[in-house]
Amino acid sequence: MSKYSLCRFTALFLSCLPLTLSACPQSTSSVGEDEDEERALLDAPVLFPVTVGEDAGRPAEVRGPEGWRGEDLLPVIFILHGYSANALIQETIVFRFSSHIETDRFLLVLPEGTVNEEGDQFWAATETCCDFYNSSVDDVSYLIGLMDELAERFPIDEDRIYFTGHSNGGFMSYTMACEAPDRVAGIMNFAGSTFVDPAKCSVGAPVHVLDIHGTLDETILYEGNPNPPGPNNGGYPSAIERAERWAARAGCDVDSPGVGAPLDLVGNPQGDETDVLQWSDGCTSDKDVSLWTMNGVGHIPAMGDGFHNNVVPWLLSRTR
Repeated sequence: MSKYSLCRFTALFLSCLPLTLSACPQSTSSVGEDEDEERALLDAPVLFPVTVGEDAGRPAEVRGPEGWRGEDLLPVIFILHGYSANALIQETIVFRFSSHIETDRFLLVLPEGTVNEEGDQFWAATETCCDFYNSSVDDVSYLIGLMDELAERFPIDEDRIYFTGHSNGGFMSYTMACEAPDRVAGIMNFAGSTFVDPAKCSVGAPVHVLDIHGTLDETILYEGNPNPPGPNNGGYPSAIERAERWAARAGCDVDSPGVGAPLDLVGNPQGDETDVLQWSDGCTSDKDVSLWTMNGVGHIPAMGDGFHNNVVPWLLSRTR
């Protein structure tokens, strides 16, 4: 896929949002290991946002509930931005998961990709998307390092760590499921894809997968593209093929998905535009897969409240 076919966020978004992420790291004490004893608390309530990843030279903002001292283990949701975007834009404009932090109690991590020769941030997820200048950056190791640092500094629920992403960030979320399934409970891919060759992601345990894609996406085609033009032409599979691959890995009957109630993710007057397929019954593992098809929707729709109100509970209800 040529880099010029990927959608870019407009300069208007960049100009109307702050481009720096604040941080206020806190000292922590150890967490009690004996489940029969009261959990040891942090020295003081964490004053979010805090920063992780500074030692790696790629700081990431972490948001969390007010007044939290480690009295409960918190799940972790990562948001991976799209190509040429940044974490703040992805969360503020599209995902808006922060609105659930207080009620659903989790840590939200906003890492940044690296910057290429044209000044665009990217994730090196697959041969197709999106290390166009062959930097060979190891984003898997970077993200695993962030998980390790979170586990060292805070009492997190390591059985409930999730990666979510849009477009290039969706590709990267799938790559994390391929490369670190022992650390990842589930992923949400929105308008991205994965390796066209299933052999490049053929080893490892299943994870929970939520795949969301619009039928009118002209950047990452819903039908897939096995051999797109351009120097980075590894291709990518269709939405249904991705879902079926992970359903098969979970030991589900690939040919008999259930049909869920339709959803309104975009918040348009037409109502429920999204069809739901789910592979969950009779699976030999405890993992499940869902494909949410947004009919008549493109690559960067203006998502309504139905998006975060459905995605966040779907993720948090699933464990590793």
